Amino acid sequence: MSGDKDRLLIEDRCVDIKMLHVVREGGGLGYPCGLMRLKGLLGAVEGVKEHVLLLGSQLLAEECESVGIEGAERLGVPGSSGVAGYFGIRRRVRELGDIQIVSCDDVGLLWAANRAAKNARKLLWLNELPVGRRLLWLRKFMNGRRGDHCRVVVSGEVMRNELARLGIPAGRVKIVGPAADEGEIVRDEAVLGQKRVKWGAVGEDKFVVGLLSDRPYTSDTRLVSLAGGTSSLVVSHKLGRPWQMRVLVNAMHMHRDRSVDLNDEFGHLGLLVQEGGTSRGWEILEACDAVVVTGKGSGESLAWACMSGKPMLVEGNARLRGMLSEVDGAEEMIFDEDDLRKPSDVLTVWAMDEKAKREAGELSKRVGEKLFGRMEQRAVYEGIVRGLVG
Repeated sequence: MSGDKDRLLIEDRCVDIKMLHVVREGGGLGYPCGLMRLKGLLGAVEGVKEHVLLLGSQLLAEECESVGIEGAERLGVPGSSGVAGYFGIRRRVRELGDIQIVSCDDVGLLWAANRAAKNARKLLWLNELPVGRRLLWLRKFMNGRRGDHCRVVVSGEVMRNELARLGIPAGRVKIVGPAADEGEIVRDEAVLGQKRVKWGAVGEDKFVVGLLSDRPYTSDTRLVSLAGGTSSLVVSHKLGRPWQMRVLVNAMHMHRDRSVDLNDEFGHLGLLVQEGGTSRGWEILEACDAVVVTGKGSGESLAWACMSGKPMLVEGNARLRGMLSEVDGAEEMIFDEDDLRKPSDVLTVWAMDEKAKREAGELSKRVGEKLFGRMEQRAVYEGIVRGLVG
């Protein structure tokens, strides 16, 4: 690139840069928490004009609009595939003209972007490890000449190390951690009250636990639902009166139907309540009494739960554990993936001891302020973009 029009850095400020974000339904950003993440990063780099192209169903467009991303164009392609969407991506690149950066959230999209905008810098957002032919292609691409102008973005050190073991150069993998904006959390009392009514959780003898996951279909509900049922029985026995817990689950959660059957067998009727907001924590957190975060890719849900200041338990998979390791005392939040006793015991304590519940919420808030600030996230992202074009 040459000439004043194409000059990328003037007085250490990015100017005249066009950036296209290509988001695939189910990709690294193509789900509610991912779209909220993208919204938080739009406008982080001064002088960059950003456009959003969605590959997927109308539902993805509606989710995009619901989080506040306006003006996105949608391509309906089979399977939201980058290969199938190549010609649409090429058309959009030509319409915009002079694209300097293409951000995409899927290896197939990176392949398409590399063909449609060969001279543009690339960002690839990943929250799942590529496998098979996708891994082979990505490894070859990132170790080649064009890999000099591409950066893979992940949410934590654990995944960067996982990619390095798969042959992706660690120096070309950057970390942009999860973040949450406290101002986005719904706090309207009328709305929250309606949610409690919907969940059958009105009154002092009701305790609501939100089971949050970025991608519910990767998270197992069985252990947490059994922990909730056990806690419900213990609290009722200790109080000597009927007492009910509600565990909010997503229709897409793994083994949800089996979890319902198990709890019905143990007499925990009505324990599990279906709630789509469990993948959009900002919508329901304020109406919950406690939160459990599950799923190895659920860093964004973890950030929202922390920023809400609700008492929280976190499934101890390597990625989530790695994020929390930086804060003293955060280990208290973690339970092993096969440990039924800790979550049931902790939920029982929170249900009966207001002081313990409040202290746990204060710990969550402290972790959130330490790890998941939006301004810090935007600054890191800005540095990656400037590094690409500088």
